[in-house]
Amino acid sequence: MKHRILGSLAVAMLLILSSCSGGSSSGPTNELSSSSSGSSITPIDTTGLGSVLPKNASTDSAFQVYKAQYDASDYAAAALGFKAIAWLNPDSAISGDAQYYLGKCHFQLDSFDLARMEFLRLLDLWPANSHVDYATYFIGRTYFKVDSLTSAITYFHQVLKDFPDSTSAIDAEYYLGRSFYNQQTFDSALVCFQNVLTQHSTSLVADGAALYAGKSQYSLGSYAAAVTTLVAMRNDYPNSGFVEEAQYYQGRSQYQLAQYAQARTNLSAVLAVDSQGVTGEGALYYYAQSTYMDTTLVTRFTDAMPLFTKLENSFASGIYADNAHYYKGRCMLETGDTTAAYANFGNLATLYPLSTYIDNAMYYMGRIEFGQGNLTQSEATMALVIANYSSSDLLDNAYLWKIKAQVAQSLCTQANSTLAQMKSSTPQSPYLGLAEINASGCI
Repeated sequence: MKHRILGSLAVAMLLILSSCSGGSSSGPTNELSSSSSGSSITPIDTTGLGSVLPKNASTDSAFQVYKAQYDASDYAAAALGFKAIAWLNPDSAISGDAQYYLGKCHFQLDSFDLARMEFLRLLDLWPANSHVDYATYFIGRTYFKVDSLTSAITYFHQVLKDFPDSTSAIDAEYYLGRSFYNQQTFDSALVCFQNVLTQHSTSLVADGAALYAGKSQYSLGSYAAAVTTLVAMRNDYPNSGFVEEAQYYQGRSQYQLAQYAQARTNLSAVLAVDSQGVTGEGALYYYAQSTYMDTTLVTRFTDAMPLFTKLENSFASGIYADNAHYYKGRCMLETGDTTAAYANFGNLATLYPLSTYIDNAMYYMGRIEFGQGNLTQSEATMALVIANYSSSDLLDNAYLWKIKAQVAQSLCTQANSTLAQMKSSTPQSPYLGLAEINASGCI
């Protein structure tokens, strides 16, 4: 797997701290309201709202009726009541609170555009309300929910800047990290999650921060640090809903560290809990890979093959299905069943036309053809790999075996031409010396 290489640590940390600091100058400098957000607020229409409020009830008692509906998750009914209070009695002491809960009702109903509108209305019409901090936070959440991450980051920054001592700042920092994570800015995300863990380890978002801190480290290629973070997460928050995912990424990190036995232990535990979900699919794939790669297992290829087969059959439309199909072929090849391997590699492109393993499969088909003495076809197959997959990890290998096939056919001129191409295309290849030896021996 390829990972982004970080630049100067000092520069990176300055940028990261600027991103996650509550007093950052990189955040918005102006108060956010309906006028500065770029969002328009629809005019208030109170038609029909008069019949919503209970007769002869005070505004405060009506608010409690709708708050009870909200607490009972009857958000649609509560929203109508909160709207009536806020819009028919805008000067009452409770109207700003009603407006806030109106926004929260829409948020709970997944009506994120409407929720954002109502939270913006609160900032615009009731700027001194005690819920302004969380309204600003929830505006960020509505943007996060629809993957408008840049806008989400703007509002989360604003919470940290304007309300650093509010509990909303804890949630804002967590979702600021989540926004950076989704943008694949993993270094900035990690600092945010670590801030939550350092300063608010008992908060409701601390377990999520611990999980995503480990996932950020994994994505940065810091696998040992990820294992440490994820083990601590599982120990510190044993009742968290994120424990299974933490164990999954712990197993994946151990796989990357070539700690295959430990990886299998954790991944098998995940499979025992979730064998069919997204985490289960990944756990099965990395369990199979940990078996395939473990040189201490004498029967690793025999053991891995049914695992890859199960993965492909159980998750035919999953993200690892083509990987499983390819590695099933590799297991067949390693156990000497070249006929089955050749057929398996041959239908990869048909079954998974977008697979990134097609070049590898073609290469091994060429190797099988060479081993079976089908030299002309082997040469042609390697030529296809070279022509169509110039960025393949096996490009230099394909050149080498094309030369071998040409030499075996006494096609010396062609072999030397291929060698010249290899020197030009893959000048750093460790196989150049062997290619030269093969070409020089052509008679």
